[in-house]
This record gives sequence, structure tokens and C-alpha cells, in this order.
Amino acid sequence: MDTIRPVTHKRVLLLVETSRAAGRGIIEGVSQYVIERQHWLIHLNEGHLHDMPPWLLSWKGDGIISRTVNAETNQILKKKRIPRVELHGNNIDFLNEVKVNESRIAELAADHLWDQGFRHFAVFGLGNAWWIEQRRTCFVEALLKYGTKPLVFRVPDIGEVFPSLIVNEPLMKKIVRWIRSLPKPVGIWGVTDLNAFYIVEACLHAGISIPEEVAVLGTDNDPLFCKALNPQLSSIDINAREIGYQAAILLDKKMNRQGVSVPIVTEPSHVEVRQSTDIIAVHDRHIARALSYIKERSSSSSLCAKEIARWSGTSLRSLQSKFRRHLDSTLEEQIAKCRIAHACRLLRDSDIKISSIPALIGFTSDSYFFTLFRKHQQVTPQSYRKMQREGSNIVCQVQVERLC
Repeated sequence: MDTIRPVTHKRVLLLVETSRAAGRGIIEGVSQYVIERQHWLIHLNEGHLHDMPPWLLSWKGDGIISRTVNAETNQILKKKRIPRVELHGNNIDFLNEVKVNESRIAELAADHLWDQGFRHFAVFGLGNAWWIEQRRTCFVEALLKYGTKPLVFRVPDIGEVFPSLIVNEPLMKKIVRWIRSLPKPVGIWGVTDLNAFYIVEACLHAGISIPEEVAVLGTDNDPLFCKALNPQLSSIDINAREIGYQAAILLDKKMNRQGVSVPIVTEPSHVEVRQSTDIIAVHDRHIARALSYIKERSSSSSLCAKEIARWSGTSLRSLQSKFRRHLDSTLEEQIAKCRIAHACRLLRDSDIKISSIPALIGFTSDSYFFTLFRKHQQVTPQSYRKMQREGSNIVCQVQVERLC
């Protein structure tokens, strides 16, 4: 008589913080992989990035996915000689094996603020994590194509990889003075949502209006955090789920002693536009009126350049000249850009059939819509929706043992 052998699940420890959106997204990505394979037992340490659980020395298992911020924890993990994937290494003391494309994050920030009409820029990031400085550097590089550069907030080392939620009064006064000194209107990129929060708070202290004088863009797109602010915070979604998913694939290979190649670089997703940057910042009133009209009427198939010029209060020839001079684009290009952005929102946030989208956003030709979408996004609408949806509704249907 055949005996039924129990299924052996590999025990995998996630030393990933649950206190931040990035960490939670990574866990969701790992969960997606486990749901598909059904062969891991997840041990989850809930907490902050700095937490080093006391039971770590004695924990035994088959694999670890970690976000390590200090050398002490890294040494403990190395001594365990268990296959491991590190997601927060500084690439000096220990390798960051799966990481997001920091240059692309900075490009998304620069492009969004530029497209909103801002011509003055600043970047803000507290903390001494290596990627904070890298994001500052990448933002400077991303703005070179526009022939400008950002102003950078600098303070002495505050002694923390991640600063706490509360900024002390002397530091807040420095932030307020810095914001007051910036040329207006200005678009400020906070390299994390928490850093963007400090900018919002400083603007409230200074009586500076958001987004009219200062537009604020965050990073990580934590919906609970971003929507709780007033005004609600625009933010870059770094696609942390994909980081987690790729980390799980890599760990599986390591545990099965397969050859691996690191680092793996993932791509950020999109800018989630909310109130803190939802404005067109231009000094020319004709351009401002035209852009506002395009935004409001872009879904109308009858929208045309003559109609926009008439609404803006100037001639078509003059308006086209101003668009080329100030925005380096044409009226038609702005209409297309606005329609494609609307299409992206529908693909990402609704279940509307793709075949129905062209008519909803003002296109009379389906083929032209598909061609233009691919030109702007480098993928088809079908691929875009799939990429945005993967992991977005992951439910942790995995066996999880919470350790405390």
C-alpha cells in the first residue's frame, strides 16, 4: 500500500519592515510568488526597518529575504550561512541584490513636475541612506535634458538612516527658511513620502500655498499616508511588489543551488497625481488658460487647436508660438499627452474594456490610439494594464507564522 508523504515546505524568513509602504509592497510581491508556487512557509517579522528581533540568533530555516540597515544585523545573517536575498545593501559593506531603477524614479519626478509647467525645481531628503543621495544625484541628471538643475536642501548628517516622523523645531525652522528662499512657483521632489510630508508641514508653518506656490511630490505612494494629508500628496509608485516578486524568484534559485546573476533592477510604475501637484504652473495667462481647457475637455473628440486658442483669448498662431517657446511642444501634443494620461488611469484603476477606452478619451480612430499609446508608454495598453495589475490585489493566502 502506498504511503502519503507530507509536502515539505521551505521555511523562509522575511526581515522586511511592515511600517512602510515599500516594505508592505515587497511582502505582497513575495506573497504573489508563494501563491503561485505553494511551497514556502513564511515567517514574518512585523516591525520597523531598524528592528533586530532577539530570536534571530537561534532561528533556523531555509532562506531569508532581508532589508538590512546596519552592519551588526548583516553580520548575524551572514554567520547563519542560510541562502539570503538582501534588498537594502549599500553595495559597499553588503550587496543590494534586487533594487529599483533610481534613475528612472528621478526621471518620473522631473518629467511630471516639468509637464505641470514648473521651471524652478528643488529636491529634499533627510537621512543618510545611500539611496537618498543617489536620488538627489539622479534628479540633477534628469533635469539636465531640460537645461536646468534643482536646488538641494543640505543639512549636517542627522545620524539616522531614516529620520523619525517628528522633526525637531530647529530643523523645521531651517526647512521653512529654505522653502521661503526658493524662487516661486517651484516643484519640490521629496525622495520619500515622509520627506514630502516635511515639506507640506513647513509650507503650512510658512503660510505658503500648495500647489500654487510650491508643488510637492513624494515617493513610495503609500495611499494611507498620501490621502491623509491636506492637500493629498502626489507620489511616485516604485512598484515595490515587483521588487518582492523578483526577490522571491532569486531566493528560490539560491535555495535550489541554481546559478544567479545580481543585481536585478526593477522599474518604478507611475506618478499617482493628487492635489499637491495638480496644477499647471505657468506665468503666461494664455498658456495657463489653454492648458486648463485641454485638461477639462481632452475627452471630447471635437477638441481642436482653434477652439483652444479662442478660449485662451489669443490667436492660434500666437498660442502655438508660446507653446513651442515655453513648453517645447504643440497644442496637439498636449492634447495627446492629456488623453494618454487619462487612458493610463482607466487601465490602472478601472475594469473598462480596452476596446472601449479610445472613444471615452476622445479618439475617433482605435488604431491611432494604440499607436500613440505605445509611443508614449513603450508598451501596448494590454501590457500596461497587466503590469499595473500584477500583484495589486494580492491577498496573503500563504501560510504565515508571525514572530515576536
